[in-house]
Amino acid sequence: MTSGTQSTLFHGVLILFMAGFLVMAHGCVQKPDSSASTLSGPSFTTTDFYVSASPSPGVSMYTHLAGGDWNAQPCKLSKDAAGQDIRCVVEAQEEDLFFQGVNLAYQFPKEMCTYAIRNDFTYYQFFSGAGPTDLYMTVGDTTASAANDGLITGFGSSPNPATVEDVTVGGVTATAPTSSAGTPTCSTDYSQLTPAGPNCCFGKYTLNLTTYVHPSPAPSTGPPYTTTSSTTTA
Repeated sequence: MTSGTQSTLFHGVLILFMAGFLVMAHGCVQKPDSSASTLSGPSFTTTDFYVSASPSPGVSMYTHLAGGDWNAQPCKLSKDAAGQDIRCVVEAQEEDLFFQGVNLAYQFPKEMCTYAIRNDFTYYQFFSGAGPTDLYMTVGDTTASAANDGLITGFGSSPNPATVEDVTVGGVTATAPTSSAGTPTCSTDYSQLTPAGPNCCFGKYTLNLTTYVHPSPAPSTGPPYTTTSSTTTA
């Protein structure tokens, strides 16, 4: 991919189409009427399987076989090539894609494919996502020992979690600190990476925290610890 271009993915039973962050298809929706398909540019016939970019007026985009000449090798398969996969590229300026978008004109001849499925694909360097909404954390424990005071002994999505675990909701994970009480982190918060990225985790969560502390000297009556509870929305 040259500077100033962006790629997208199109995958079909007969074709693997790549070009931009935009998209476009997977598999082999019921076939369109091939006689209604017309394109300018490279020559296509009603027996060809083809994909071609159809940009807005005044915008130039080129669709070609990967590694092939922009004009001489269009993204197509002839009827006798059924069953093959091909890789194609749409050459497009990033800002043209962002502001104008692109339509993909494609044809599935009845001789090659009875059904097609379109599966849009999007690529981000940093995916965003909403983390879990309800979290429960325990710090310390109910033993007679102060060894675990200040340490997270339970973390989960249900009250009184017995172990420290990752909590996943909607594909986004919240992870508790492992050594001391603190703020849970979200799997789409990339600010702790090296080099640091953005925090792409959104939404609110409620943290229900229960803390056990063993005072010294130990109380003369009752349990050997004190308990505090708090609820924080962040």
